[in-house]
Amino acid sequence: MYLNVQKTADRPNIIAVRDDGVSVRVRTPDRKFSPPHDLIHFVVEKGMRLQRGFWGSVADGAKFASVEVIDGRQKPRANERSAQIIKANEAHLSESEMIVGAFQKVLHEDMRLHQEVLWGFCRQAGEKWKPICCVRHGTAWYRFEINGRAWR
Repeated sequence: MYLNVQKTADRPNIIAVRDDGVSVRVRTPDRKFSPPHDLIHFVVEKGMRLQRGFWGSVADGAKFASVEVIDGRQKPRANERSAQIIKANEAHLSESEMIVGAFQKVLHEDMRLHQEVLWGFCRQAGEKWKPICCVRHGTAWYRFEINGRAWR
């Protein structure tokens, strides 16, 4: 999947082109001075290799309320397939949302990204996420920090 994110005068513009050729736009709030929530999803999910979070689900054909198809031909029964993907990925989506929420809190409160914040997050993470959090955090935190600074 290809992702194009543009910071515009009105609001961020996020367009994804899925592997099946369908292009979707993700509607975002009009925050000009903070990276969009769904961009944070991309950075975190890519950095932590979360394949069934928001963007993995969109890549597979999920259409959330904020997602609109803008180009390309969808397969028959695309809406049914979308609902199946969302249901199958429900736990992964919730976990991804929790992790993204922690990253977003760090960014919005202008906290310094350091080991203490990370270990606090790891302590709060469920048992399933502790090893992933502690092994893969470096890349995600680095990408997150770079993108956060670039957006401002």
